[in-house]
Amino acid sequence: MKALNDSLAYCDKAYRATTDSNYMQSITVGPGVGQAAAKTVRGAVLMFNAAHNNEHYGNIVVYMRVKGHVPPSTARTQQPPKK
Repeated sequence: MKALNDSLAYCDKAYRATTDSNYMQSITVGPGVGQAAAKTVRGAVLMFNAAHNNEHYGNIVVYMRVKGHVPPSTARTQQPPKK
């Protein structure tokens, strides 16, 4: 849990620090496992991160349904409307 919370805090900091004026800022990412360092722009990294998180959420949703749980996104739509 600590590693997950630390990674979320790291990403939150990157999102908060990104503005319209630095979105296209050139950066170098990596190197990663089996990958060399690569040049890209700051905004592309954040877009990749959001898409990657959605892919993981999709995996978690399937796992939850197999285990008989209702995923949070479905549970929100099944709640009665607030008055």
